[in-house]
Amino acid sequence: MLDSFFRSARGACRIIPWVILILVCASARAQYPGEKDRYVQTVAGIVSITKSESAGIEGAYTVSLGAKKLLTTGDANPDKAFSDFPHIDVVRHFKRPITPFDEAILFQQYSYGNACNGSSFWVLGLNKDGSYRISKTLDFCGGPSAKVFDRKDGFVVYFPGGPPNIGKGYIPPQTWVFRNGTFVRVARK
Repeated sequence: MLDSFFRSARGACRIIPWVILILVCASARAQYPGEKDRYVQTVAGIVSITKSESAGIEGAYTVSLGAKKLLTTGDANPDKAFSDFPHIDVVRHFKRPITPFDEAILFQQYSYGNACNGSSFWVLGLNKDGSYRISKTLDFCGGPSAKVFDRKDGFVVYFPGGPPNIGKGYIPPQTWVFRNGTFVRVARK
């Protein structure tokens, strides 16, 4: 009886590390911000971000307004904008008028890797009548993460500047204002 106990204990000791590894990997994947579907209730309807299960390692996501697909990212769209930045997050949902829209959502696109703290920002402007408009992108690479500030007539995206993530040099700070449906760079003083 004691012999069978030790045999089963040795077997359990071989299995337990594998079980722990599987649980840790599953937990890390579940916590990655771009891995789950998200939904945002807006004046124009529900905006959803859904991940394609058939996509490759980088993944592919679809942003929809109700049943209408607005854009697809990543592997599913290799010749279009955002093919290199497939992951998508909602940075901020502005539940107030941002001229010419009744509401706006600021999105950030990014990819796996650590060579560059870079990505693309874009805005989905929404109106109560269901109309929408997707802004041009605001791209950056390197330095600290962007900061977003409210303004009465829109909002500000500020890139603090500093040393690049890799290499030498200095990336100057940049300030961009989103107003009247577009990003406008603010001149440095």
